[in-house]
Amino acid sequence: ESFMRCKNDNASSSPFPSIVDIDMYNLEDWKRFKLGPYSLGEAVSPEMEEHVKICLKLGKHFQNRLRYPTVGNGGNDNEEKKNGNNYGNNNDHDNDQDDSQNNSQGTILNQSDQYPPIAVLVGDQYLNPDFFLWDINASRWIEWNRQSLKRYKPNTKDFVRTDGTVSYISASQPPLPNVVKNKVKEYKARNNGPGIGSHRQLMSDVEMIDKILNDLQNSK
Repeated sequence: ESFMRCKNDNASSSPFPSIVDIDMYNLEDWKRFKLGPYSLGEAVSPEMEEHVKICLKLGKHFQNRLRYPTVGNGGNDNEEKKNGNNYGNNNDHDNDQDDSQNNSQGTILNQSDQYPPIAVLVGDQYLNPDFFLWDINASRWIEWNRQSLKRYKPNTKDFVRTDGTVSYISASQPPLPNVVKNKVKEYKARNNGPGIGSHRQLMSDVEMIDKILNDLQNSK
């Protein structure tokens, strides 16, 4: 999903509402909510900010091309808005518009063989709430760990399987068109679990990454 949901632990004295939805594809939200390099308490260089901006733009474009097959291929570039997915500022549509110009034939990707193989690396060895708490003083989200779980005592009905940060459902079951779903192969992370590794360590298993890349290369 494009939004990360946080619950404000002290909404009555906070400028933020009790539920804080952070648009993960919007650079201004990264600045406002101190995500990534903006969480380090030091000035972010213009080079780093440009890097983050490009990554968010490409990530949003990639998701649009998967979820809305006509985007960037002569179709309606506003399809994501009709489906309730407004991912950020208007400049974020630049890539889609460029692709639309490059694909003047208006090809509609409606056959599975028109999509490349897709790999999803997921972890599910943590049981955490499906939301994060918001620290109003530090203006940042609180990651769930043993200490925060003990302190805030979230309701057990809110618990889901996660990789330590991202829920398994969010990572493994994106809302893709049927023609795309059969191109997706799921890989379970081997280095995920308490005392083993969390979300940040998923890409550290170089043997697994090598296997995934080889599988993608050899897939038809």
